[in-house]
Amino acid sequence: MHSVSFLLFAIALSGSPEARPALPMNPTCSFITTAAPLVGPGAWRVNFAASIADQTASRPKAVEYSHGYEVRLRIHRDASFAMLPLFGAQAIVGGKLFNDPTSRGLKTAHGVLNVGILGLFAIDTVTGVWNLKEGWHDPNGRARRLVHGLLMLAADGGFVATAAHTPQIRNGVDVGSTSKSTHRTLAIASISTATAGYLVMIFR
Repeated sequence: MHSVSFLLFAIALSGSPEARPALPMNPTCSFITTAAPLVGPGAWRVNFAASIADQTASRPKAVEYSHGYEVRLRIHRDASFAMLPLFGAQAIVGGKLFNDPTSRGLKTAHGVLNVGILGLFAIDTVTGVWNLKEGWHDPNGRARRLVHGLLMLAADGGFVATAAHTPQIRNGVDVGSTSKSTHRTLAIASISTATAGYLVMIFR
């Protein structure tokens, strides 16, 4: 009689969800859900192992960079701080020189600033392209780096074109095949493109 009562009690417990003993839950173990019912004591361990394997497979792999990459990146960033001040100074001097093309002082300042800008872009182009190639396998931020690099390379071409179209002024008059307006238009377009490429890396 006692065995029959015990059996009926066990059956009642197995049919009542509220009476089943709850599994201990860890807040970090969110992979245990009612969508995957456990069958037998070994099923919990199988689900646990499968979940850990899935999390490990989806975890992003660490990307290692060389020491040279870090050095070039530091040079590239430090040199870039001089870009906007150089652009601002050149815009002021270039605007004054456009209205007064005979001023020797303005011509000298304009030439010095040109050398500074071309030297800066030579350094940043070498370090930037080198690092873009080495870091291509890193998908994190790759699209932004690519857009930045393409804009800066376009600005490089623009500055070369600007230098190639330097007007020849004699007694305040254009005597060459290139006018002051063409030179200024190319300079503004190059500076605008480079500034856009710079801002791409600043505002993420």
